[in-house]
Amino acid sequence: MRANGVAKTVLIRVRHYLFDNSYLLHVLKKYPHYFEGVCRVNPESPDAPEHLSELTQAGIRGVRLSPAANASGDWIRGPLMKPLWKRCEQLQVPMNILAPISRMPDIGAPIDQFPDLTIVIDHMADCPVDQPAELEKLIALKRHPKLFVKVSHTWSLSRQAYPWRDAQDGGTPRMEGRPGARQAPPRRLRPPAPHVGHRLARLPPPRHLPANPRRRPRRNEVPQRGRQTLDAVENHRTRLALRLTPTRRRFSARRRFSV
Repeated sequence: MRANGVAKTVLIRVRHYLFDNSYLLHVLKKYPHYFEGVCRVNPESPDAPEHLSELTQAGIRGVRLSPAANASGDWIRGPLMKPLWKRCEQLQVPMNILAPISRMPDIGAPIDQFPDLTIVIDHMADCPVDQPAELEKLIALKRHPKLFVKVSHTWSLSRQAYPWRDAQDGGTPRMEGRPGARQAPPRRLRPPAPHVGHRLARLPPPRHLPANPRRRPRRNEVPQRGRQTLDAVENHRTRLALRLTPTRRRFSARRRFSV
């Protein structure tokens, strides 16, 4: 964040830990000036509205639901959705929907019942780039006055190499060109490097965050042209560590993956 001039970040709970938001709450409590959180609640539990209320009191700012495309995601059409969506509207908690494009018609019914609720569709509903007609299911939701679509996850949808032009040049112009669509400001594919005249570059560096994160970026998180550089740096550090004395090698191995 510091290197790219990012002042604040939204952390969204992944599904791997189901509905345990304890680690997310820990991070929000430790770094309240840098992070906001989006939680998960069990949509098949009648206690989900109360659970959401407790989480918002602890600092949560949004909730995410992830109905699957198969029958296991049919709860999105069930009777437990109305109390949960109503509670979101009362708490002014945005509802994030991570669902495939085939679920967009099911999202339309609760959206119409709660016009004051902010809805965010994650990752353009993962609409395949080779099925442009499916995108109409998402575009049909533009009737909601507070619906937003994240133009993200393009690396997963694309069938091309970085910068994944087929995923960005296909669905994005179609959504922005529709009547009633609110266009976001032009975005860069990669954030500009901070410099003296950059507004965010003048922010004071956060003292609470570690200067060198230990985890080395995974290969799928780095553009293709940057992977060779990372590999070269890692190989150089490994060779350097092997040339050190056994006493110093232990300390070097501990810092080997710091960047």
